[in-house]
Amino acid sequence: MLTVGAVIDYKRTVIIWLPVQLLFNPQIAIRYESPAMSLTLAGDIILLLFYFLKKRTSLDGYDSNSFIFSIPLQITAMSFMLSIAFGIAPIGAGFNSTIKYFVTTFGVLFLAQKAIYNSRDIKLFLWTASIVSIAICILALSENLLRDNLWLDFVYFNSPHDISTVGRMFYVPPSIGPGLQIRYGMVRAMSFFGIHIAFGVACAGYFWLMAKVYRIRLLIIDRRIIAIATAFLATGVIMSNSKTGYVGMAFFLLSIYRVEDFLNMKIVFVFLIVIGIVLIYLPEYLNNFLSLSNEKIAEEGGGSTIVGRTNQFEAALQMFEMNPIFGNGPGSIGILKSHGGLSAILGAESCWMQILPERGLIGAVSYLCLFYCAWNRLKSFISKRLLGWFLMGVVVMETATGIIDVVTWGVPLILIYRICHNCKLNHARTV
Repeated sequence: MLTVGAVIDYKRTVIIWLPVQLLFNPQIAIRYESPAMSLTLAGDIILLLFYFLKKRTSLDGYDSNSFIFSIPLQITAMSFMLSIAFGIAPIGAGFNSTIKYFVTTFGVLFLAQKAIYNSRDIKLFLWTASIVSIAICILALSENLLRDNLWLDFVYFNSPHDISTVGRMFYVPPSIGPGLQIRYGMVRAMSFFGIHIAFGVACAGYFWLMAKVYRIRLLIIDRRIIAIATAFLATGVIMSNSKTGYVGMAFFLLSIYRVEDFLNMKIVFVFLIVIGIVLIYLPEYLNNFLSLSNEKIAEEGGGSTIVGRTNQFEAALQMFEMNPIFGNGPGSIGILKSHGGLSAILGAESCWMQILPERGLIGAVSYLCLFYCAWNRLKSFISKRLLGWFLMGVVVMETATGIIDVVTWGVPLILIYRICHNCKLNHARTV
């Protein structure tokens, strides 16, 4: 018979693992040969299997409500199956991609909802997330100061780099390459992540969580720790030097604060100090924001341009037209890019450039269903303004850069849901 202590230990493992995943990018794997398996995927699979094994025994202290995303899960599963059946990608590769997708998205959200249940669970998650948030931002800070990333150097020199690992990590140590990528006078920091965009998005997602927890004055954890983590995460968005992170941050701030809140003299004073420091020490950095509307400045800074994105969308449209209803199958973008003369799609830097060619219109419907169901299910617990702006921010970021790791936005959303749900059960004011 499974003891209560063993259940609690398993819960703690799950809760700690959720934010700790941010410390392991896809290049860190337990298996590099096909079928490859990253450390994060392996951890997610093991924890999911243990949950269903333990489900046969006592699981006191877990959420017994139905899975919030059960309907999107079913529709998305149907979308993948139809795409595999009617697509051009090999069935084996399609099933492999499908398993990875479901485990690292719906699987992680399922674990988060089930394991994070009471105030002790929330406290443990916030402590772990605070430590992880500070750690990833300190590494990014050292990356800017040293013009080197000591952790990614270690990962690079102790893992294989061949055709099977292309795209897992875009970092090359300065000692053997041209140096870190600089944009408008500042390093595009990657921290523990495989690309700077992932770092910026993670900082933005967890900033939303920490800023909201700080604002509601949650008494189960020291607010000073939350304040420090929030400040580090805001700095992390800046150090990532990614427009995706800035855009997401803007939406997330609007979800937490009203426009009149930004006119508070303390906030205005801090904002002016930050602007002053940037103008004195990094005047070129402001081009990040000018590049959003100035194509010439965008080209000078490197990265995506309007012309480049136009070519990508044209290539994606050609792929989509091959099978507009069901798509060409999971993993088909790589095949068509290499052998179909559609290399202009490059990294398919938009969720729509990834979903429509591979899973067609049914895939697009399943994608939108995920956010609709999140809105419909959670609006009874989370304020509509907080939830609406947050979900819009996620959609905008994914439209700009591609599908985002659900750990960086879905897990913080589940945590806020749990806080609000528990407050409502305790007859407290809904956040």
